[in-house]
Amino acid sequence: MSLNPDQMFWQRTINRIYNGSGKRIVVPDDFRSRMQQIHTLFDNDYTGIVSTIIDFMVGTGTVPMNFITDNDNLTRTLQNWSVHQLNKDINLDIPKGLEALTTQYMRERFRSSFLCLNIVWDKIDGLILPSKMWFADGASIIVQPDEEGRLDKKKYFLGDVDNEIKMTTKNTTAIIRKPYNAWYDDYPTPYLVKRGVLYNAMLKRALINKQSDVIEEMIPYLLMIRAGDANLVAKNAMGDIEAQLTKVKDSLKKQRMIEQQMLEFLAT
Repeated sequence: MSLNPDQMFWQRTINRIYNGSGKRIVVPDDFRSRMQQIHTLFDNDYTGIVSTIIDFMVGTGTVPMNFITDNDNLTRTLQNWSVHQLNKDINLDIPKGLEALTTQYMRERFRSSFLCLNIVWDKIDGLILPSKMWFADGASIIVQPDEEGRLDKKKYFLGDVDNEIKMTTKNTTAIIRKPYNAWYDDYPTPYLVKRGVLYNAMLKRALINKQSDVIEEMIPYLLMIRAGDANLVAKNAMGDIEAQLTKVKDSLKKQRMIEQQMLEFLAT
């Protein structure tokens, strides 16, 4: 049975709601493209909840730490190092202390899941301790696997192949971990990808982007329903349709802006 024009319109509208632009939502296969999508999500969380949950997980995973030993002097030295000496005077925007470093660890673990800890060793109160510790941007790490697949020949670079990450030098150490992958995997699977969060976020973004298009296409037909006769529009019996459409569109845009501001407020 053939469909009349009105039935075809509604079927086309429903198809657009379910199928979006006609393209499947696909999470990229390569690590670099995945990280671009994750950076976009964290910069402007269109889901309204992912960043909030990750911030909560980071906060609950970061707790004060104390050192207890049989030697009171050693206990005081380690406690002073962990609170006051580690990462002291690096820059105005870099907090000192082991607890602040733990916060960065949790953030990078949930963002790229490619952990590269850099350590600079110095003599502090008579002990050789880390004076500086920081995590590199996991999204900028380049992996060069060995042709024979040997784990001890795999190389890592930061930013470009001219900047190799060395495991140890005279007074520095670099440690790389991929907590959600096997040792032989070259690149990690980011936490948000492995748990399916990125896919669902991309799906929601596609629906949000299509929402305004679908509503704008439906408005003229809604006005026809209001008139009770689609022919009244053609006869211009409903007044200035363009003005009415503009007014409705502006109202929808204003409502979306208010909702976005509320989500941003709740996320702070």
